Amino acid sequence: MFVQSEKTQGISNRIYTLQLFFLVMSLVLILQCFNLQMINYRHYNDLSLHNYLKATSIMPSRGKIVDRNGHLLVENKVNFSAKVTKKNRPLIESILKEKTHSDLVPLSHKTTIKIKENSELADKVDILSTRQRKYYDSKEMFSVIGYGSFYGQEFKPALGIEKYYDDILKGQPGYDLLKVSARGSLEKTGKSIPPVNGATVTLTIDRDLQKFVHKTLRVSKGAVVVMNPNNGEVLALVSQPSLDSNQIPNMYQNNNPLLKKNQPEFNRVISGLISPGSTIKPIIALSALENNVIKRSYRIQDHGHYVVANHVFHDWVPKGHGIVDLEKAIMVSCDTYFYILAKKMGINLISNAFSEFGLGQKTGIDLPNESSGLVPTPEWKQFNRGASWYVGDTIITTIGQGALLSTPIQLACVTALISNEGFYYVPHLLKGTTDISGHQHQPSHIKKVIRDYDPKHYELIKRSMKKVISDPNGTGHYYFRNRSYSVAGKTGTTQITSHHSQRADAPIPLHLENHSLFIGYAPVDHPQVIVVTIVENSELSAATVSRKILDFYFKHMVNNDEIKL
Repeated sequence: MFVQSEKTQGISNRIYTLQLFFLVMSLVLILQCFNLQMINYRHYNDLSLHNYLKATSIMPSRGKIVDRNGHLLVENKVNFSAKVTKKNRPLIESILKEKTHSDLVPLSHKTTIKIKENSELADKVDILSTRQRKYYDSKEMFSVIGYGSFYGQEFKPALGIEKYYDDILKGQPGYDLLKVSARGSLEKTGKSIPPVNGATVTLTIDRDLQKFVHKTLRVSKGAVVVMNPNNGEVLALVSQPSLDSNQIPNMYQNNNPLLKKNQPEFNRVISGLISPGSTIKPIIALSALENNVIKRSYRIQDHGHYVVANHVFHDWVPKGHGIVDLEKAIMVSCDTYFYILAKKMGINLISNAFSEFGLGQKTGIDLPNESSGLVPTPEWKQFNRGASWYVGDTIITTIGQGALLSTPIQLACVTALISNEGFYYVPHLLKGTTDISGHQHQPSHIKKVIRDYDPKHYELIKRSMKKVISDPNGTGHYYFRNRSYSVAGKTGTTQITSHHSQRADAPIPLHLENHSLFIGYAPVDHPQVIVVTIVENSELSAATVSRKILDFYFKHMVNNDEIKL
């Protein structure tokens, strides 16, 4: 018979005890589950429904905007105001030392601190804080910066850099995780994600040049763009009329009539479609040479008019310019010469040249609402106007009139293509960004190249544009006398209506006056700057404005003379 040893018996006792322990614990667990799920189900279910976690947003600080030299253009401000009641009105009036009839009065930063640091005052006065986007040089910078407004904690950009680079400026919101009790009270859980503040945006704009251009372009409607042809950086961009970025939200609230008059929110530099006039004659001349339509020596006898199909097309000089070659045709802006080129080239070759130089397409500038412009063709006219294309259409298109439409920023790119002899950089306003960690990012410059043209043809066109300014007979010579730098340019005039049909002594209404245009670059041999100016209804000569801008540029930005604005 087998008998257990004492050691084996001890092990059996331990196993029995362990089994008994697990059995008891299992019974307790089963009873507790029964209690939670069956007996007290409703109680704990109510608790779970009335206690939950809530994530609240922590809004980031919107990024600053500075000019190329670090001058502050836009930042954030906090405004304080006091809530006025019948009970605390005498107290608030004694603090402000003036009578108030409003339910909400603004407080200075000093007064706000005074109230908050005095517990007796703080208990009686409710102080409200609101966020504000503060714009400096706000009217001068409006065409570039645009504007936006805070609605509660959310900022809504409306125009300009504020809108285009909103994703960079706005940052990323953070979150606080709070516990909401059955009674609705909030308890911190200690868990949160901090916000990431927006990056600082550095612009290519030079603040002092921008302010000078705005001051110089004192017209009802007009536009100026100043650009570096060597990298596409926009140094100044002004559209008139302008608005004060700080005042626009209030203007909308008060339905201010200035918002409708002359479309001040409309940016003429990038969206203003205008016939480019004679400023595009260098493109026509270059294309005619490149496509062997004419030789460099081709000349005509200009009698002041050109007849096609019994229709007379007049030159801007009634008696004509006499014998005119290509160089002189650009220098004196001879319409008749280009009428003849139009007949020789045909609209297909002409429209192809315009398209190749960027007309009829967006430049890609970093601002919202850019227009494409229009390069008319026979197909376009048939589709949009239900009419055939005639030789007369080709003739007026060749001198930048008719249905041909461009923007000032497109003309800046055309000027860059000529000065650089076949390439340009996409115009841009962003010089770089700096995040909250101090990391800097600079965008690359995008280079656009057209097909190779004969360098000798570029040389001829550029020499002709130089003579527009330097030769006493040049159309721009009068405006650029006694300067210290070399300039190549082209003047232009856009005719709104025919003046031949009006009496000589009859006054022309302002809105029917011609538009004045100027494109140019300087210095001639090593271009540093491009200026494009458009003055609608000829309140002022575009060449006069451009001369003042170039004088300022070379005096203060190149020679670093003291600036007095």
